[in-house]
Amino acid sequence: MKKVLRVLAVFSLLLVATTARADQPGVEAERSPGDGTVRTLRGELSPPSPEAPRVIAERFLSGQAARFGMKEGLTDLKLTRAVESPAGRHFRFEQVFRGLPVFDAGVEVHVATDGRVFLAHNGYAAGIDLPVSPSRAPADVIPVAVQDFLGTYGSPIDKKGRSRPYRGEKLELGREIVPELGVFAGASPPRLAYR
Repeated sequence: MKKVLRVLAVFSLLLVATTARADQPGVEAERSPGDGTVRTLRGELSPPSPEAPRVIAERFLSGQAARFGMKEGLTDLKLTRAVESPAGRHFRFEQVFRGLPVFDAGVEVHVATDGRVFLAHNGYAAGIDLPVSPSRAPADVIPVAVQDFLGTYGSPIDKKGRSRPYRGEKLELGREIVPELGVFAGASPPRLAYR
């Protein structure tokens, strides 16, 4: 049964890639097995351009918004990282919802030195619609997080990197816990969460 499922998965990926190539020559598309959303595009995604790499990346995203399941206008994306490498410029746009971060959601666009987009990773979470008032205050979440940590804590590491069994001794936090309110899109349906 597992072999049959693997063969079907490979066949469906080949079919998706073939469909994407037929749609746009020289482009490979990977889709999410769950909902069919385009997760990765690679290849000749745009022609070379003399424009600024960020402008190229944003124009590319605007043109792919429907394909990636994003809102038009990219109003819920913000640039959080731009890195230069020998291959070009690499941009990370994080998703936000009503001013809150959507944890681990966003898109990456990679622009070559000649100004063409050659790779895009889509981690956008579509369809978020929820109130943004949390049921707990940040101060109320800290003791819950600490208790959860202690309940799953197995073996502490000492200063020399050696593991030793936990014997119930008092633990000190290495830094203050500052909960960040955001949207956990990995849940179905998405929900508010502290990280």
